[in-house]
Amino acid sequence: MTSMKHSLLTGAALAAVIAGSTGAFAQTPVNQTIQNDAAVTNSVSGGAVSSVTLSGNIGDGASVSVGATGAAAAVSVSSVNSDFNAPVNGFGVITQSSTNTVNGAVTNTGASITGTGAGGTLGAGASASVSATGAVASFSVSTINGGAVTSPSVGGANTQTVSNQGAVLNDGATVGLTGYSVGDGASVSASATGAAASVGFSSIGSGLTAPGTTIGDLTQQVTNGDAATVISSNISNIGATMTVGDLTGNGSSVNVGGTGALASLSVSHINATTEGSFIVGAVSQTVNNTGTVGNSGTINAGDLTGIGSSASISGTGAAASVSGSSISTTAAPLGTPTITSITQTVNNNTGSAITNTGTINLAGGLGTGASASISATGAGGFASFRAVK
Repeated sequence: MTSMKHSLLTGAALAAVIAGSTGAFAQTPVNQTIQNDAAVTNSVSGGAVSSVTLSGNIGDGASVSVGATGAAAAVSVSSVNSDFNAPVNGFGVITQSSTNTVNGAVTNTGASITGTGAGGTLGAGASASVSATGAVASFSVSTINGGAVTSPSVGGANTQTVSNQGAVLNDGATVGLTGYSVGDGASVSASATGAAASVGFSSIGSGLTAPGTTIGDLTQQVTNGDAATVISSNISNIGATMTVGDLTGNGSSVNVGGTGALASLSVSHINATTEGSFIVGAVSQTVNNTGTVGNSGTINAGDLTGIGSSASISGTGAAASVSGSSISTTAAPLGTPTITSITQTVNNNTGSAITNTGTINLAGGLGTGASASISATGAGGFASFRAVK
């Protein structure tokens, strides 16, 4: 034991709460219980693969995706090129449970995204992704080019419980956006994930103002596989190829990743003009992986000139993360971060081998705070706060 929109989406069990206008909620608790007990395969009749082809740009906040998911619980508040008023008194307690059972094998094979408009762009906060996911619970607040907006508070003792016992395969994913520049906070990815719980607050070209990011206590319990009953939930992201132009945008990224189990809390500001406080109660993250993780792929890109841009190929067994990042902002980075406590318990169990291999081909250099990395991790607990200008 080691401690430490444009989409093709298949999902057997999905629940989502989406807010983008005044008064959507008034201190309302959210309870989501999701379970999938059947195989999920993203393909069309006759065994043909799923694909998306586009000839133009991908605009601000737009997404292109081909994915297969077993079970998902999601709460989202977002704005693109506009202001939003958050739920009047914020959210009450958030309780999410997402389970993909041993019968819920998830398969996404040969999926592709192809852009024929050479010289095109991915706008701010845009994404292109090919993915396979066992079980996920997420809470997110995001604004793109929206000016100063007020982030909703989240009160009480919040809980995310996520379990995956099914095999997850994302095989032969291809994203071919040759010559497309990747804008601020935009992302291109191919991934396979067993179980994930995430809470994220992000702003691009705008600010999350007072009360800033305020959330009560947060407990995340994430399990891929089951050591007690000897269920090994194997995760495979194999043979992915990502091709893009220059990563000119600040905080832009291209990634090929395979992950067994992940718990994360993140706050991110890119090109922000104002930043509210980052106030969080006690954070407890318990993450366990019982299953092999295999990840392989190739990234072809131009320059990584955007501040804080990144290209990465990674295989991870189990990880817990609390992070705050401020990239190219004119305000005081992250206001005044305050976290009552962080407790992380992370295990990648005996026999859960992590295999990662890949190649990153860059036609140019790296800008300020940019990174290119290929890594394999068994178990990791991370708490990080970063500011780059």
